[in-house]
Amino acid sequence: MDLLELKFVSKFSEISLCADDELIRDIRTPWGKFTVAVQGDPRKPPLLTLHDVGLNHVTNFKPFFNVPEAALLVESFCVFHVNVPGQETCCSTVTACPDVSNLCSGIEFILRECGIRSFIGMGYGAGAFVLSMFALRNPDLVSGLIVLNATAEVASWTEYGYFSMTAAGIRSAGLSQSALDYLRWYHCGCLNGQSEKSDLIRTFDQRLLSQNPQNLANWMSSYMKRKPLELERDAMRVMEVQNNFRCPVLMIVGRESPHVEHTRRMFATCDPRLATLLEIRNCRVPLDEKPMKVLEAMLYFLQGLGYPLTKIRMLFSKGIQNRSSIDSARGSES
Repeated sequence: MDLLELKFVSKFSEISLCADDELIRDIRTPWGKFTVAVQGDPRKPPLLTLHDVGLNHVTNFKPFFNVPEAALLVESFCVFHVNVPGQETCCSTVTACPDVSNLCSGIEFILRECGIRSFIGMGYGAGAFVLSMFALRNPDLVSGLIVLNATAEVASWTEYGYFSMTAAGIRSAGLSQSALDYLRWYHCGCLNGQSEKSDLIRTFDQRLLSQNPQNLANWMSSYMKRKPLELERDAMRVMEVQNNFRCPVLMIVGRESPHVEHTRRMFATCDPRLATLLEIRNCRVPLDEKPMKVLEAMLYFLQGLGYPLTKIRMLFSKGIQNRSSIDSARGSES
C-alpha cells in the first residue's frame, strides 16, 4: 500500500469487499439516520456522493457506476453513497428532513464515524448544493468537488412557489399527476410534448414512484429553504477571496437542462484557477444520457488532483473504441 492509499484508510478497513459488492450501513446522527452504501475497497481514497431531490443513491448514481467503464473507478476509489434521511427506496415515513445546514453537520458526523480525513465529493442537484456548502465550511476535508446541475443561489420566488405547492400536494394526496409533472420538469426539463413517450421520462417516473411521498415532500421543503452560498470572487485578484472554494471544482450540466443557467452563474462566481465548467450538448440528464462524457471529464479532473489513473484511461479508451465499432456496425446494418 502506497502513502496515498494509507492516508485514506477508514474504519471499514477490516471488511473485505470486492468491486461489485456494496456494504449498507445505517449511521445514526443527532440529525437523523443516514444510510451509507459503501462500494469498493475501503483502503482506497474515498469518493462521497450525495443525490438530488426525488432520488437516492440507487436511482441517482448506481446506473452511472454500473456502466462498465465507470465501474472501473471503483478499482481506484472507495465510493461512499450517502442517502439523505428518509430517502431510501421503500423507506418508512420519518417525521422531518434535516435542513441543508444540518445535512452538512450530518456528513461531518459520518466522516468521523467512518474515519475519513479527506474526500472527493460528487453531488447532483440538491446534493451538489449540500456538498458545496460543506466544502466552503470545511475546506480541509474536501480535496476535490464534482457537481452536476449545481446552483449557489437561494430558491427564486417561482421555484419556492412550485416547490411549496408540490410538497403540500404530495403531503395531502401523495405523488399526484401534477406533482409528477413538476418533478419531471425539474429533472428532465421541457421535452417538447413527447414526455409520455420518452424513455428518460419513464425511467424517472419509476424512480420517483419508488420514494416515500411524505419523506420526499420533507426533503423538498428542506431544500427550498436553503440560504445562498454567497460565493465571492475578486476579478482583479487584488485581495484574497474570503468565501470561495479552496479545492478544484468540476461543474457539469446539460445544455438542455432546466438548471443550466444556475450552473453558469455559479461558475461565474468561482475562482477561475480552480473551477472548470463542462456543458454537454443535446443533454438534459448527464449521468443517464451522456455517462461516457461525464466519465471522461471526471478522469481528467481526478488525474489533475494527482491520482494515478493511467490504467483506467487506457481501458476507458478501449471502451470508447469498442462502442464506436458497435455503433458503426449497427449503422451499416440499418
